[in-house]
Amino acid sequence: MVAGRLLGLTYALRHDPEQPAETMFDPDELTLLHHLSSRPVDSLRQATLALAQLVGFAPPKKQPWTGGKVLATAMERFFFVKQGAAAVAKPLQD
Repeated sequence: MVAGRLLGLTYALRHDPEQPAETMFDPDELTLLHHLSSRPVDSLRQATLALAQLVGFAPPKKQPWTGGKVLATAMERFFFVKQGAAAVAKPLQD
């Protein structure tokens, strides 16, 4: 599942980075990315850069997009962030 999403995100980003982020991210994911990065995540480019910041990616001038390895690591970390946010939003019940 992660590989398919990674491939789709990479393709969509390179095809049209200014398309709305909602094409690849759920609204809850975009809200969480916005809170984590403190930046707008309206376009796919902005959302992907916010995602990559989770693993310390800073885009250099020569290579503005993340590579597959960085993006895969960021997606994995974001999965656990989403799990933590969901646990805080809905505490365990007896």
